[in-house]
Amino acid sequence: MTKKSQTTHRTALRVSRSATARRGEDGIETKALSDWRTLDAYVLLGDPGAGKSWCFEDESAACHVTTISARDIVDRVARAPGQDQIVFIDGLDEVRAGAGDGKAPLGAIREWLAQAGNPRFRLSCREADWLGESDLRALERVAPGQRVEVLHLEPLSRAEVMTLLHARPNEVSDADAFWHQAEQHGLIPLFGNPLLLDLTIKAVASGGGAWPSTRQGIYEAACRQLAIDRNIEHRAAKPLKSGEVDRLLNDAGLLCAVLLLSNKLSCSQGMDDSADSLAWAALPEPLPLHDARAALASKVFTTVAGRSTPRHRSIAEYLAAKALAKLIHQGLPLARVLALMQGFDGKPVEPMRGLLAWLVVHHRADRARLLQLDPLGIVLNGDVAALGRSERIDL
Repeated sequence: MTKKSQTTHRTALRVSRSATARRGEDGIETKALSDWRTLDAYVLLGDPGAGKSWCFEDESAACHVTTISARDIVDRVARAPGQDQIVFIDGLDEVRAGAGDGKAPLGAIREWLAQAGNPRFRLSCREADWLGESDLRALERVAPGQRVEVLHLEPLSRAEVMTLLHARPNEVSDADAFWHQAEQHGLIPLFGNPLLLDLTIKAVASGGGAWPSTRQGIYEAACRQLAIDRNIEHRAAKPLKSGEVDRLLNDAGLLCAVLLLSNKLSCSQGMDDSADSLAWAALPEPLPLHDARAALASKVFTTVAGRSTPRHRSIAEYLAAKALAKLIHQGLPLARVLALMQGFDGKPVEPMRGLLAWLVVHHRADRARLLQLDPLGIVLNGDVAALGRSERIDL
């Protein structure tokens, strides 16, 4: 993926924020992320959509350097840093794939850092995909002074949420009323996550004031809005027909499923696959796509230089799980799907945990079986409110 397309992908749903982070599990020290710049090395952990990539963009710009994707390091295309440069490495969780415990990608990053002369560095990863002491000790071997701090990205405060609501008067006419309605629907706990806040604003605005009651409802409403949202000329030239949004979202989900399961970042319009892109025209014929071009042209994806990337990984996971659940209902063996998601230990490999979490929501028939595979990942990445009381107790 080009640097330009990475930027488009990461900023498409951006909610500006003044990030804060706490050190360690006990959280005894919390301050602005910028105040941690004196550290030689740290890992920034956060939930999906918490804004890790956005924070790195801001911090790397403040340090006059460019963020490097973990994938570029693993694929050996990342340039060596300049002398005395701080290195920002984004997305460890996105390159952890395959069988085993995901140590190979981290090993490639460690090797790259060692060859660069053990520079100061920052590394981002999803909370659920960080392997704790094992990862920490491995990184300390290549860190200046052999010390790495673990920082946890703090959720937005109420004051920050209200500031953001006031900054979007076209979508939120009354910030206080919006907050009150969110309290009535039990959605306030979600607002600490910038992506979920952004999706909620969009979902309510597009629904004429109708409020979704669950995280699933937020994603569903937001995805439908992304499918519908076209410019005036396109709407006039090709009005939406009955069922077209559902077909488009199903196509988008199938494409996202292929990308996630093949560990690719984008679909390309050409015929040649690359390390991080899949040629959509070369997709297998049995894949029940209605109109792949329309799906890739929708706002579910961002397209730069012929490569279409899901607007956000969480959205890709939600739509992919929904499309896979439909295929399973139609006869696709669940075991075949799980074989592509699991490691030798029977647990989902790191990049598949979000996909599994949403599959639990969408595929009810085998929910009891799926719940046992990754309870923590399901809680962090899916929607526990969509489960029954007994199912929540089992978690």
